[in-house]
Amino acid sequence: MTDKYAKQLEIEKLNKEIINKIMAEVTAEEFINFYIYHNQKETLEHFGLRTTKQLTKVLKLFNYDFSKPKPSKFKGKPAARSHESYLLGGQKSAKTQKQNWENKSEEEKEAWSAKQAAAHSSDAFRRKIKQINLDYQANLTAEQKAERALRKSIANKATWDQNKKDILEKAYKTKKLNDSFNSSKPEDVYYDYLVAKYSKEDVIRQYKDPRYPHACNFYIKSLDLFIELNLNWTHGFHPFDQNNQADLAKLAMWQEKAKTSKFYKKAIETWTKLDVQKFEDARKNNLNYKVYYTEAELYE
Repeated sequence: MTDKYAKQLEIEKLNKEIINKIMAEVTAEEFINFYIYHNQKETLEHFGLRTTKQLTKVLKLFNYDFSKPKPSKFKGKPAARSHESYLLGGQKSAKTQKQNWENKSEEEKEAWSAKQAAAHSSDAFRRKIKQINLDYQANLTAEQKAERALRKSIANKATWDQNKKDILEKAYKTKKLNDSFNSSKPEDVYYDYLVAKYSKEDVIRQYKDPRYPHACNFYIKSLDLFIELNLNWTHGFHPFDQNNQADLAKLAMWQEKAKTSKFYKKAIETWTKLDVQKFEDARKNNLNYKVYYTEAELYE
């Protein structure tokens, strides 16, 4: 392994370990409440984060609403009021704004409306809205995009259930054709490693096979080898075992967090159902199949 691979892996591994530790040990409510009433530096130090980029990623994973400003502070101390009262304060502010608007003269209202219309029709405003939409779309998975597109044109749920498999398969083929699958940096680095070890023609990414009807991370043609990289915390760091008390305890904790976090709901689906099904398909078809849970395993 070259120095380039080693350096990238070391950075990614350290960042992932820190974030995974927080996701496994801290609830969304605990993390967000601490962040709301403390500054960024205090939050970084308290949870052992190294950069604001890591902080932002954890907040996104915990489904934090960035559109609401944090409560104000007095001399660096947490605000005396609760977050609920802060939100109520926002409602009172909206009421005040409505009263102020009603007190304006017709000329003032027309002038303000004209100013807003000009601002919202400007090229800068259009670019900003377009970028917001692009950022939102970029964070959607292929399945989410397919579901949104279908639900816009098909209101009947029964029709959606009937066509879901075909739509998702079409989305997969499109991303395969355009080589536009979402991939992590460790996955990209490992792809370069496999290509150097075998050849570009011998390594296929996001491979699907009748024996293994899943988008496998890598397939080595010459070895008939299927490789999955389960490096994210959503894979539980090891295969789920329904007879293991530690796994059941972790599942119970995730189920509790899933009540307020869509990320934990998705993690449960991945770890206890999708990954289990993948293992079963590989076993049933006697595949040459490898699964890695840490980056250190990749180059052993």
